[in-house]
Amino acid sequence: MEDRPPPRPGDPAQRPRYTDILAEIGRMLDGMRDDQLLLRETIRRHVVGWEDGARHIRELEQAVNGLRAEVGDLDRRFTELLAERFRQEQPDTTTAAHLDHYEVAEKFQLFVEQELGPVAREITRRLEAGRPGEQVSRAHVLAELCRALFGDKTIDDKTVYQYCGPDDAARLVGTAGQIRDLASRPGHGAMWDFHFRAGSHVDHRYQRAWGPCDPDGFVAFPVTPAYRVGHRILVHQQVVTEVPPAGPARESGTPGDGQQ
Repeated sequence: MEDRPPPRPGDPAQRPRYTDILAEIGRMLDGMRDDQLLLRETIRRHVVGWEDGARHIRELEQAVNGLRAEVGDLDRRFTELLAERFRQEQPDTTTAAHLDHYEVAEKFQLFVEQELGPVAREITRRLEAGRPGEQVSRAHVLAELCRALFGDKTIDDKTVYQYCGPDDAARLVGTAGQIRDLASRPGHGAMWDFHFRAGSHVDHRYQRAWGPCDPDGFVAFPVTPAYRVGHRILVHQQVVTEVPPAGPARESGTPGDGQQ
């Protein structure tokens, strides 16, 4: 076989190959330019999207601030309406300094009516079922729960758990704790008042006869405490009354019971 020398760069036989390489490089450069344009367009769209997102976030923040202002205004108006309702019921119990306590009073009354009352009723049925022939006083059960929850500087959760199942007890203790915490924040010496005079007439300045009890009867014991703020009564004490007692009226409890 005859040996041939390698082709030289300028050899015409090699020109098509170099032309192909140059064409391929040109196509690659065109593709890179297209990719660069596409990248620029993608970046531009993202930047526009980020700007739109940032503008949307600013608009949402403005909307949230507006809603907060509206909620604050509604809360203020609601508190004023509560105060007006209490003012109509108790003309001597309202000043602007006590507005925050009206919400506490409302929550306390709802707690007694909607949570404590049904639980006390269920406990009464359970105790009577376990003691055939013995009548259990629902008022006494409710009174014990109220005193355990509001009768001292701390909640007597042991007593609550003795009366209730664990779920009911945990719920009652938690809600009562929230109400007590709310009552302690505004100041003005808020307290849960269990003080009463056994055998005395109902003192309508701060007491009301409980449920079916005779409002003209004589005080036996309180079922739910009064809610006092300073010298003002926002919630009346509810008391069980009875026929005239055999002996003279006697003091029971202290004015400081349940003070926050």
